Amino acid sequence: MDRPDKSVRDSSGCYVVIPAFNEEKRIGALLDSLYKTRWPPEISQIKWIIVTGASTDHTLDVAREWLARHRDVTADVLVTASRNGKAGDLDVVHSQLLDQNENVSGIAVVIDGDVTVFPESIWNLLSPLLTEPSLSIVWGFDHIDRVHFGNWASSFQMLLANAIAGEERANRPRAYGRFFAYRVEDLRDFHWDASHITDDLQLAHYAEKSLLAVSSVTSARVEVTPAASYYDFYLQTYRSIVARRGIVGGSSERESRRKTLTVLVHQFARHPVLGAAFIVAHVISMWRHKLSPSAFSSHWESPTSTKF
Repeated sequence: MDRPDKSVRDSSGCYVVIPAFNEEKRIGALLDSLYKTRWPPEISQIKWIIVTGASTDHTLDVAREWLARHRDVTADVLVTASRNGKAGDLDVVHSQLLDQNENVSGIAVVIDGDVTVFPESIWNLLSPLLTEPSLSIVWGFDHIDRVHFGNWASSFQMLLANAIAGEERANRPRAYGRFFAYRVEDLRDFHWDASHITDDLQLAHYAEKSLLAVSSVTSARVEVTPAASYYDFYLQTYRSIVARRGIVGGSSERESRRKTLTVLVHQFARHPVLGAAFIVAHVISMWRHKLSPSAFSSHWESPTSTKF
């Protein structure tokens, strides 16, 4: 099949994909924030797609009630027959977008169901894709909603990840899945594997392997609640560590130890209390995983402490 000319792009259509599993406490706030966001004038058609499968709470009810109060929003609520995990849910939507027609076009924006967006976030995320036809994927960043005793370790981990991404990986693939956008046509040969633990590593690995042009935008941020317990910190940290063992990493997944250490030292100097909590949490997590490792699967649910 002939590939489209990347110098001419139809980016007028945008699909906002919201994977949400057991997010009854957060999905309403996300939809409220998304409703207030500003969109680039080049985007003339917007469709929201909320995908949820086998949620055991009232996520589906909350989403449908919100949409019933906002009839001006074009949206679909996609309920999968069984729980697929986030990667599986993303692939269901991605496959549908690819199947719509042979001349696939448009941009998909993926936003986790437990975050909120700032009014300028989507504008800032989409601007590079609208001005640079060669770009395929753009990632955003986290913004911590509130730092308090209990979430110091996770807060520092987020600050560290942001610093590493901002300094080293502006134009390199990133394993980050909370907020990103991609050209649907450029990922026509990609599919998320529902059996794999993480969705973000799969996309980053594909982008690197396929030599896709990518970028990260520090001004495109979503507000995130850090995990607020050692156990939740352990789950988030070791889930990624275990997942990396399942993907043959390229250079994008083999961080330069020297550069990472430099960023770590700099962030520790700026946030010594948070940094100390991060080190303690890492030591506790390491021993916990040695003594009683958790089993990680694709049916991942965000820790309870991040849902308030």
